[in-house]
Amino acid sequence: MINMKATHLRVSEALHINKAPSLMAIWGVMLVLGGVAQQFLSLSIDTTLIVWGVLSVIGVAGQVVCMTHGLGKNFAAWIAVIAVGWFFTLYIIKFDKGYNIQYLTDLPAIWLMLLGIGYAATAFQVNRKFWMLAAASFFLGELIEMGVYGVLQFQDFFVEYSTLLFGIFAGVPLIIASLPRFYRPAQKKPAPNQPPATPA
Repeated sequence: MINMKATHLRVSEALHINKAPSLMAIWGVMLVLGGVAQQFLSLSIDTTLIVWGVLSVIGVAGQVVCMTHGLGKNFAAWIAVIAVGWFFTLYIIKFDKGYNIQYLTDLPAIWLMLLGIGYAATAFQVNRKFWMLAAASFFLGELIEMGVYGVLQFQDFFVEYSTLLFGIFAGVPLIIASLPRFYRPAQKKPAPNQPPATPA
């Protein structure tokens, strides 16, 4: 007799895994577009917060759709990362009444480093390849931070285009992560057929 519950679970998990790369790519493209929109459109602060809030919800929803059994800790890590990022964002922009608004240009770097923490958590539980995305996020976040504070040349460029750089640096790695060569583990080669054992 067919175990329908077990069969449904296997099919369901397979569908979830197949959805993951597509949703990562969509979220990555939307992050790039969000960075472009904030950089080049005259959006109010409230509209900007709404745009990034919607993108955050889409990212969380995508994880919920793709989450398979046993990845609860990874999901919790991403929720924590997003919550901390939004705390910093709302504190600087809203709660602090503008007293620390000079740190607005630090937000892209902060968010990239937080994304790096999320990727590190994913590397532990899902796939070691996500260590590359974690390292890239930390590096690019630090790059923006050094540019903003004049450690690197072209400080004005980093200050003026920090949101565009964030959109690119946050979105493109997700698009790369969605590619079959990155996302799917390498298939094991079938073992060669062994000759039948000869009687002694």
